[in-house]
Amino acid sequence: MALAATTLAGAKALNDKVIRVTSGSGFQNKMLALVDSEFMRVTDVSGQPTIGVVPGYAGTTAGAHGILAVVIYGVASDWPAVTAPSSSSIGVNDTSYTPAISDQ
Repeated sequence: MALAATTLAGAKALNDKVIRVTSGSGFQNKMLALVDSEFMRVTDVSGQPTIGVVPGYAGTTAGAHGILAVVIYGVASDWPAVTAPSSSSIGVNDTSYTPAISDQ
């Protein structure tokens, strides 16, 4: 299986043990999910698109994440062993970020 991506359908608070995603298809128990720089271990997919997770998995720091933050997920063997990939999200009201000219 390859890594897949979706987004958060609702914000995640610091130590929430569930996340709500825009598309829950493909999630399986024991998968890893990455939001910003936080890994989470998937523990319950019975309520898709609400997914049970262990926050701050594999030594990453549990954190809050905004709605529509990118969620990358897959089985543990799909993740590169050298370095963990990361993603970042910016809230819709965040005025502290200015994209590079090439990204506008």
